[in-house]
Amino acid sequence: MSKNSFASACGEAGITDFRFHDLRHTFGTRLADAGVDVVKIKELKGHASIVTTMRYIHATDQGKRGAIVVLSEYRKKHRRKFVTNEKRQNLPSAASG
Repeated sequence: MSKNSFASACGEAGITDFRFHDLRHTFGTRLADAGVDVVKIKELKGHASIVTTMRYIHATDQGKRGAIVVLSEYRKKHRRKFVTNEKRQNLPSAASG
């Protein structure tokens, strides 16, 4: 596929301000949103450095929402039970027993 072919295809589809290179950004971003770790993305993209890979991964609203859901589920699973002062006063004292 030549540059002209890609530009022609974009023109026919009504897509403006889009370069072939933008597909590399989309690829990296969608992999990250799908939960693929950065090391695997680096390997798939053929980068020598994760620093380069990070230039191709962009935070999306969907990805950020997904991260909050993960945090919320973690919080539910690892919730600690706190004893309020009122409940603490009603507990049998260790000193009295």
